[in-house]
Amino acid sequence: MAVRKIHTSSIPDNAITTDHIGTGVIVTDDIAANAVTTTDLIDDAVTAPKLATNSVGVDALNLSDGTSGQALITNGSGTISFSSVGAEDDIFYTNAQSVASNYTLSANRSAMTAGPVTLASGVTVTLASNARWVVV
Repeated sequence: MAVRKIHTSSIPDNAITTDHIGTGVIVTDDIAANAVTTTDLIDDAVTAPKLATNSVGVDALNLSDGTSGQALITNGSGTISFSSVGAEDDIFYTNAQSVASNYTLSANRSAMTAGPVTLASGVTVTLASNARWVVV
């Protein structure tokens, strides 16, 4: 059978679907850089398992960039944002004054908290083997 070149002008729009393309036929090397944009993707087409580790940068996230020294934090409900962590103005460390949920300090670890500290009702702080918690 002779091979014949097919020009894209010969193929009607939407004539070729995924049903017509074999698995593994189109690979990354076949796609030009920046050829596929977000407008070419259907909603929810790209999921976390399809992304390489550390392949999404700040520009790709739907959030404002932080300032120097800030880190990404989560509120525990799916919202991430930039915030200061550690020392404020390179000298002041702040902490909450109430422990709201159970906490276990791992074995052979130490922690320090500026007091006073109150444990919420039913909350337990557990110190594992050789752990030390100092409230100053």
